[in-house]
Formats: sequence, structure tokens, C-alpha cells
Amino acid sequence: LRETEEPKLTFCIPSFKRADILKEKTLAFLHRHGIERDSIYIFLNDYKEYDNYLSKIDNGYNFVITERQGIGATRSFILNNFFHRNKDIIMIDDDIEDIQEGIDNKTTKSLDNLKQFCIDYFKDLRKYDCYFGGIPLFDNPFFLKKDISTNLKYVSGAIQFHRKVIHRTPIELTIDNNYINHFEDYLCNIKYFLRDGKIMRKNNYFPIT
Repeated sequence: LRETEEPKLTFCIPSFKRADILKEKTLAFLHRHGIERDSIYIFLNDYKEYDNYLSKIDNGYNFVITERQGIGATRSFILNNFFHRNKDIIMIDDDIEDIQEGIDNKTTKSLDNLKQFCIDYFKDLRKYDCYFGGIPLFDNPFFLKKDISTNLKYVSGAIQFHRKVIHRTPIELTIDNNYINHFEDYLCNIKYFLRDGKIMRKNNYFPIT
């Protein structure tokens, strides 16, 4: 990229039976921040789901049929089967209303510029030689810190940043256990940390979900 060119962001939204919620929350949030529709991929289980979503959501998005059951299998499909290996992707849930930034230990504000936040996030992943990162889930500003950590802390499943590179072993998020499949976000944190020895978290932000 030339210095004047803006990096192309790719947002991946796994969704199941929540077309109305997706439209009212995550898609509205992304549109407020000027994210182009062709940058947004919506991953659905089957064609029945596709027909339902298409009846409620305008054209222009990238709909993908995974033929996978469960959120863990769907996220693994996104990470390992759909995009080529050298690809930066942003995984985001279908019910995100906002991302808040801590101002002090009592006050937060809405994120000013999601695009720039995401661009800067991938720059920091490269700076710290990390391949996975995100933000906390808790919404208490007292615990927010204006720093970046790379030790084992929980990264919210609401929005995650993945650097896919060809020399790294793929991360699989499903095993033969429905309980673990349901809590694939914990499994994702642990597997990335075991593989890479670090995961990145920007500790001054949290999602409204």
C-alpha cells in the first residue's frame, strides 16, 4: 500500500436466527462508522437462513453459507476455510451496539473512529508480534487501563482481531463436546496463547452488547 492508501478492512459476522438484531445493532454500528458493505461478510448456517436474512437485510453485503453447526465450528470455518492464510480479519458479533473508550476511572465515551481503531490495532499486533487480540468484556471504567497487555487475559468474543499467516498452525475452535463449543471464546484465547505465547489486549475499551 502507498502511504496515502487506506488499508482494506474485512469484518466477519457469524449469525444465527438473529437477522433483526444484526440489522438493528451491528450493521447499524458499522454504518455509523462508514464501513462499506462490501467489507462486511455475514456467515450463515444454511440457505434457509440466507433466505430469511435476505428478506430483512438490504443487498450489498457478502453472505456466506458455512454448512456448519455451532459457533465454534462457524468461527473455525471463517478462520481456516474461507479466507486465504495471509489475511487480517475482524471477527465481530451480531449484537454490537457500540465500543466505549475509557476517559478516566469514572467516565467513558463512544469510539470516535472505528476504522482508525482497527487499522491501529493491526499495526500494534505487528509491533508486538501477536496474531490475535481484542478488548475486555467488562464495562466498569474503574478497571480500564490505558495500556496494552500480551499476557493471558480474557479477550471478549464480541470483537476480535486475527492475523492469519501461512507459517502458523491453524486454530481450531471445536471439539466433540457441546459445552466447550458454546464457550469457544475461552478456547480461542487459550489456544492462541498456547500456540504463540502471547495474545494482545487493549485494556481501555469495551463493547456494548
